[in-house]
Amino acid sequence: MKNALISNHLMANNSAYPQIQEYKENAMIGLDPTLSRNQACHKLLTHHFKHFLKYETLALSNADDDVDSEVIHDMRVTIRRIESTLRIFKQDFKASQMSLLKNSLKNMSHRLSFVRDLDVFMENVAHYRDRLGYESTFDAKEDIAFLDLMVYFKRQRKRAMKKIFTLLKGREHVKFKGKVDDFLAPDAKKTKWMTIDKHIPCQIRHIAFSAVYKSYEIIRVRDESLKDATIEQLHDFRKDCKNLRYLIENFQDILGAESTEVLKEIKKVQNYLGELNDTKVALNFLHYYFEHDVHVNKRPVPAFMLSYFAEVENKQQQLLDGFPVFWHQINTPKLRRQIALAIAEL
Repeated sequence: MKNALISNHLMANNSAYPQIQEYKENAMIGLDPTLSRNQACHKLLTHHFKHFLKYETLALSNADDDVDSEVIHDMRVTIRRIESTLRIFKQDFKASQMSLLKNSLKNMSHRLSFVRDLDVFMENVAHYRDRLGYESTFDAKEDIAFLDLMVYFKRQRKRAMKKIFTLLKGREHVKFKGKVDDFLAPDAKKTKWMTIDKHIPCQIRHIAFSAVYKSYEIIRVRDESLKDATIEQLHDFRKDCKNLRYLIENFQDILGAESTEVLKEIKKVQNYLGELNDTKVALNFLHYYFEHDVHVNKRPVPAFMLSYFAEVENKQQQLLDGFPVFWHQINTPKLRRQIALAIAEL
């Protein structure tokens, strides 16, 4: 019964959070290809910050610190969308503005990512526990050991959430939001645009055309190195794929219909490499917990934890070995045609 309660909590859906579904279903931003870069940047940032504030409100509304995993995930993704926007328009900002925005977003993203990693790890451990069976495989000692592990990491999550709340309620975050409000205010006098050289592309259709190709170039240049890539190298590759994904999503209003198919393929790569990253995180968490368990509880590592550790190691190696073939199946002339057709609309 206790195990079922833990599993139900960890796999809770987002039905209690209609705002999340609203954001996913109404992703269109309303860009027009002839918008100036200033207008497009303003529209994108307004859209994403509005939803960031929704997730912030949802998070802060939980007095018991038990914020739904999907809220954490979508809040983090929204930050990535904002960061993608800033990369597109970085030359439009003064250095002091860019520094403030990037540092604040990076700090929030780092804290949210740790909580998200904990959520994914605990959910996967609970799934493994369920697969083994409750009564037939576990003796009383191992059942206690499993519950101890879950309690330990839930405690870590609670501490991590307190750090997030401290950040969101802190003076620096309030200052950050105030600066964003000033930047996005309708009054043009409050908008701190840099003077733009007349030779810099001035409409969003010009910017999107080159930005998509440049982002894809960064991915393709890694083709030759993927065969023997390390987890760290593939993690960087995953970031590059995310950059392309969020870039296309930002511009999807003005791209051709083929952009939808491009996103499907890029998301496949992101999901594959996400699973690989999850194995790295799980092994790190397990190493850390094994040391804690031996020193605090004075007991050997339970058999089910060792078997789960071995399973994760095996999965990690399979994902590492299989990625070059997987990428070869994704990165085809068809994908390149779809990218070309998507931006041909510009």
